[in-house]
Amino acid sequence: MTGFDPAFVQLGYVTADIDAAIDHFTRSAGVSQWLRWPDVVVEKEIDGAVARSVLDLAFAWRGSTMLELIRPVSGAVDIYSLRGAEDAPVTLHHIGHGVPGAEAEFEARLEAMAAAGHPVALVTRGEMGNYALLDTRATTGLYTEYLWGGPRGDALFDSVPRNEIFYQAIA
Repeated sequence: MTGFDPAFVQLGYVTADIDAAIDHFTRSAGVSQWLRWPDVVVEKEIDGAVARSVLDLAFAWRGSTMLELIRPVSGAVDIYSLRGAEDAPVTLHHIGHGVPGAEAEFEARLEAMAAAGHPVALVTRGEMGNYALLDTRATTGLYTEYLWGGPRGDALFDSVPRNEIFYQAIA
């Protein structure tokens, strides 16, 4: 893995309406160019069992921060609950951190976080790389995601549009 910044890299939001979420970020932060990825089937491990979910996703870079929009569609999507904010265009769900180095570094990070009292809520391992959400809600109010990318994951991140940074008032 070489492509993911070993620090804070992503803000992940859940939404009931990806078009409304994109409109929100276009108006509030000038982020209008997105990689849209509808009907993504994600196979993950939750509590030792394999679960499958279907998600609509969208990604955009704003400076060095990637924005991820997640619209739960079907299957094992409880972790992407809108938590009472169904009318908001977006709800912050997780903060993502890149994990540099070998895949063993990713596994060591998960073990260390679990030992510190932050259990792994889900983990996906595959051709795109490894991604895990840890339940850090008790200390941060959010999940924390760790991302370790394989060549296909690095290529996906490289294909995400980069938006110029400018500021404008929310209309």
